[in-house]
Amino acid sequence: MTLASSDKVAAIAADILQSNTGETILEITPFRGYVWRGGKAFYRAETRGGTYFVKVRKNPPSDRGGLFEMLANLPQPCYRAPLLIGCQKNIEIWKYQSGDGKSLASYSQGELERLVEAVATTDATAKPPTELPKTFWLKRTSGELRLRAKTDPEFARYLPQIRRFGALEHRIFRSFKYTHITHNDLHSSNVIMTAERVYLVDWDSVSLGPPGASLRAMSNWEATKRNWIAARYSAYAEAAGLKIEPEAVLYAMLSHQIYWALRTALRLNRLDRLPGAFRGLRRLTREFGHIVEPGK
Repeated sequence: MTLASSDKVAAIAADILQSNTGETILEITPFRGYVWRGGKAFYRAETRGGTYFVKVRKNPPSDRGGLFEMLANLPQPCYRAPLLIGCQKNIEIWKYQSGDGKSLASYSQGELERLVEAVATTDATAKPPTELPKTFWLKRTSGELRLRAKTDPEFARYLPQIRRFGALEHRIFRSFKYTHITHNDLHSSNVIMTAERVYLVDWDSVSLGPPGASLRAMSNWEATKRNWIAARYSAYAEAAGLKIEPEAVLYAMLSHQIYWALRTALRLNRLDRLPGAFRGLRRLTREFGHIVEPGK
């Protein structure tokens, strides 16, 4: 799909809003500049009734309107997903949500508690639609890494680690059940915190997955902090009806972070993520050898 012009975006956005809300756009401006980020561009639309977020895609996914409606209406006082107003072709209109967005690593303990509660209760109570893919990051990767190592010297440097990963990959896959909604892209820009609740935004990468996988970005934090996060997730999930041990949460977090690093290294040529991925793999075998090591 070709890049939509600003005039075309404005015209389609105006039609979506008029059809779904009866409102008229007074002004529409590029949000964060008219820059394509990961195949998407963003605008801010102002009306008399409020502000809306306009997302333009190069490659729109299959219709997930039912999923977004379900997430936006979960009966959880601590959490909300943004509301999808409507869409046409590759242009979506969302209700704009203001709030604090900052690095997850700079969150206070109270803010982390609120975020973990929101993620755990969402994972435990959201009913996955049947059209969700089984997984997003957790896809067989060792063969693709070996092929890349044959032609790319930067990947070839890691051939021993790639072979080691290949020997473990089957057991990693067998260790998971893909039963719960997983955000897959939970980072600083996708969390908005207000005084009343936490908003998790940008569900474009949503899939099924194991409980706790949404917290993968926290898997490399220092041990005391990540253990506390896993324990709090486990407690909130159990209170919402989902029994999961903190160890299983930590394992899902780290495994998915490893696959995120390896998949983005391959897809986006992010070679800087390879060392972290293989450090994570060493930690996986050290801390969860009884799961991934044959004979243990």
